[in-house]
Amino acid sequence: MNVTLDQSLAQKGQYLIDDTTTGTSAENYKVLVIREDSVLTALTDTNDTNILTASNFSGKTLVQGDVIGTGTDYPFKTVTFSSGSGFLIKG
Repeated sequence: MNVTLDQSLAQKGQYLIDDTTTGTSAENYKVLVIREDSVLTALTDTNDTNILTASNFSGKTLVQGDVIGTGTDYPFKTVTFSSGSGFLIKG
């Protein structure tokens, strides 16, 4: 996945998350930027791919500034933080 200039500048919009959110294909959240040290307990795309498992993020602390894509052609669906926060960026 290539991060476009529009995505890196959040020109199509963003959404702050610090608990749980459910996205849809229409919202098209393609990038997750970690705002502070965070632990995620769920991370899936709209095709129900478990990104935590696929990317070896399960149980790991992600650090401020980490940038995460789905690694698939699908946008994020479920994002759940047990600690920390992040921005979902529209694609």
